[in-house]
Amino acid sequence: MHAIATLVHRLRDRPDAWGLSTANGWFLTKQSTGVYSARPPESPFERQDPAVIQGRIDAIEHPPIIDRPDGPAVVETYTVVHARQGYRMGIVIGRDADGRRFVANTPRDETTLREMESAEQVGRRGHVRLADNGAHNLFLPG
Repeated sequence: MHAIATLVHRLRDRPDAWGLSTANGWFLTKQSTGVYSARPPESPFERQDPAVIQGRIDAIEHPPIIDRPDGPAVVETYTVVHARQGYRMGIVIGRDADGRRFVANTPRDETTLREMESAEQVGRRGHVRLADNGAHNLFLPG
């Protein structure tokens, strides 16, 4: 909401300009995009059927996904999640040795999570496996 409020304020100063605001949902499952202007629209808004857009997305080539990877891996992207009391967890999206994409958590120790925030992790190598509790995948930086 802060980004939209700031964007609206700036567009009021420049009525002929356009602005774009984007956001992610909590579990990376939802994307939000808004295009704004200070001018009224030239025609009414018409929502396109989401199935059409989803069909286009599904047609884009993407790597195979592996649910339970085990072996050498590399980080494609990552984030560190915080709780009120400090670090909560790290989340890694990466590729295994066969190029398949996976999602995994990191160990919850503060040293690992602090390092993820202080140094770039994209491209970092490690090992991915099923966590001991069997509930999720675990990426161990190496």
